[in-house]
Order: sequence, then C-alpha cells, then structure tokens
Amino acid sequence: KHAQDYGTKEARFGVDSQLPFGYCALTLAPVVEPVVTPSGHVYSREPMFEYLLAKGKELKRQRALYDAQEAERAIKMGADIEAAASAQTDAFVKTQTLLIAASSSSASAPTPSSALVAVGSSSSAGPTTAGSKRKLAEAKTEEDARSAAVAELSKDVGDKVTSAQLKGTSYWLPQFQPEHRKEKIAEPPARPPSPNTGRPLRLKDLCPVNLKVDQDTANLLDKKYVCAVSGKQITYQDVVLLKKANAVCLERVWKDLGGASMICPLTSEKLKTKDIIKLKKPGSSFAAGGSVQAQK
Repeated sequence: KHAQDYGTKEARFGVDSQLPFGYCALTLAPVVEPVVTPSGHVYSREPMFEYLLAKGKELKRQRALYDAQEAERAIKMGADIEAAASAQTDAFVKTQTLLIAASSSSASAPTPSSALVAVGSSSSAGPTTAGSKRKLAEAKTEEDARSAAVAELSKDVGDKVTSAQLKGTSYWLPQFQPEHRKEKIAEPPARPPSPNTGRPLRLKDLCPVNLKVDQDTANLLDKKYVCAVSGKQITYQDVVLLKKANAVCLERVWKDLGGASMICPLTSEKLKTKDIIKLKKPGSSFAAGGSVQAQK
C-alpha cells in the first residue's frame, strides 16, 4: 500500500466531468445559435448577449459610484490644502503681531503717573475680575465632572473575561459595536469581462459559427455535430474554428490538411494565425474544463 501511494498518480476524468462538444459554456445546455469568443469558448448567442448587457449596466453603476468617490476625495483634498494654507497664514500673522508688540513695548517705557493710573484701574476692577475668575472656575469644574461621568459610562465593565462574557450576552452595548469603515471602491474596467477568462469582451469580438449537425441525431434534443471537413462526429476531441469559413474542424484533420500551408481546406483561402481558434473543452458543474485527467 505504501508503494502504491508513492509518487505522482494520474486519474482520468469520467464522461460526467466533461461536457460534450456543442454545449454552451455559460448555461451548460445544448448550444443555440453558437458564438465563439477569442479565448475559444462556445456560447449560445442570447444568453451571452444578456450576460454582456447585465454586466454593462453593473459596470455603469460601479463607474458612477467610483466617480462620486473620486469627486468627494478631490473636494476633501482641496479643503485640506486650503486649511493648511490658512493655518500657515494665521501662524505668520500671529508671529508678526507678536514681533510688532514686543518692539513697541520696548520702545515706550511707562511713566510714574501712568503706573498710578494703572494701579487705580486695577484696584477698581478687582471685584469684577475676581467674580469672573470664580465663574470660570465653576464652569470648568462642571465640564470636568461631565467629562468624568461620560468616561465612567463609556469604560469597559470588569476585566477581560467579564468583558468577553458580556460581549456574548449584551452585544448591543455601545462599546461592543463594530466601527464602520468605508471601503474604497476600485476603478471598474471599461468593458465587461468574459465569463470564463475575465478578459475584456465586446459584442464584436463574438464570432458566429455554423455547426454541421449529424443527421443521425437531427431529431434529438441532444444533437451531435460533425467535422466540416472529414464528417466525423465530434465528442471530446480537440477542435479548431476556421473563422473565414465559420466552420469547425478536428484539430488532427486540420494539421494533416492545412496546418503546414495555412490554406483553408473549405474555402482555399490563405489563413493567418488569428483566423484559427482552438476551442476549449468546458467542464460540467465544478469540474475543471480543458483537461481529461488530473494529477496528484
């Protein structure tokens, strides 16, 4: 048993893990009016159009939220810059005012008569100044008492164990409420992503394809399709799309007939690399597609 578990083991997927050719990679149902994306996935036309339309609306909504976020950030940044400039100006004015006051006080010395007048005025204003100081002290005492009461009501109850127990039973208390953190909205892409690859996809990127139905399955719901060149039925083999002919061909047949010369076997036209798309093998449900075996 130990020898059997040693090393890399391979297991081949069963038929239930792979979709046969002619199934939509989005709905996992038999394809209707098939279209092919540049990545090689086959979709039904109507579900693909509905997907792109829904994703386009979602991206438009995300774009509006992103623009509002950026506008708010720009306003806040402008306000911060303006506040910093205002604080710098105020500090400069205060510094200059203090310098002017210091120079004027050093230039003019007080006379005895002015000193007597100042003493008299201070003595006459003594009770008023004392009353103001008493009121200020009382107001400060009330403010300190209020702050102490708020701090007493807001502090944690008991030790850490008691707080943890209280959080489980009395989660509605203010000190146990989570803090809201506004998430930053990422910039949405310009175009909807492909359902399988996530790459930007446009309607004009979809290539229509004419599938040749096997006549033995023409009256069945689960139709089978054949290679447009050899006429062999396509099940799980590797297939390529010839874009100029809008037809599918077995990859092995294409390599044998036109792979070297790059001449289309159906239209006899010269093909480029971008005119040939290798179709992907979609997997059923959560199974991985494009492969027929797994390694462990």
